Order: sequence, then C-alpha cells, then structure tokens
Amino acid sequence: MKINSASVYANRDSILSCMKDKGFSSARVFYCGSGDSGGIEEIDIEGMTGPEPSVKFIKAETSWDRERSAWDERIVEASMPLTDAIREHCYDLLSARHSGWENEDGGEGEFIFDPKDGNINWCHREFYVEARTINHEV
Repeated sequence: MKINSASVYANRDSILSCMKDKGFSSARVFYCGSGDSGGIEEIDIEGMTGPEPSVKFIKAETSWDRERSAWDERIVEASMPLTDAIREHCYDLLSARHSGWENEDGGEGEFIFDPKDGNINWCHREFYVEARTINHEV
C-alpha cells in the first residue's frame, strides 16, 4: 500500500517545519545500490546538536490477519525521530518516482532538505551498461 500524494506533501512539510523550528540549516541524504540491493547510506543533518527531535509522520502499515489469511493495510500517523522520518520519506519518494532503482546496474542519488526555502532538491543518477557496435569487413 502506498500513501497518497497529499500525505507525501504533509510529511515533507512536517520534516521541513521541524528542521526550521530547531534551526537546522539542511539535511543531506545519500543512497546507492545495484545488483538487487541498496539503500540509504548516509543522513547528515547540518546544525543538529543535542537530543534528536521527533516529528509526526504519515505511513502505511501492513499486518497479516491469520483468521482471514489476508494482509491488512492501513494509513497511520506516528511520531518518530527526525532521521527516521527523513529516511522513510526518501524511500517513499524513491518508490514513487524510481521504483526498482537498486536493481540490475542500479543507481544512486542525493536528497538535500532545505528548510529555509521549504523544499527538497533531489538528484538521481541511473547506472546502465552502454555498448558500442563497430562492424569491420576484412
């Protein structure tokens, strides 16, 4: 189950608002993967000292119902540490825009959260093998 776009924007706003309120200047998230595996490698929040704040975050949860032999899906709002919310938000964006980014030759990228401007800049690079064919007659 995927969360809807309104929830994605609400999560973005919640994260950026928390960062701005706490005086954090930016957050950088780097991810990389290939060969059917990969993930977020690094989250760096510029200006964070002391205890990590929590933010409200909307997420999809699934659980197995043994009586019905079926998955239950629901959307819930939870409070979680800022770095966890950032991680989940980046995975939601990756799933929506570049599903399967970690497969085959893979890809990598970087999210920059900018609370001052109220946006997230995202650069995604896809890896691929290129072949050049040269025919010769001898």
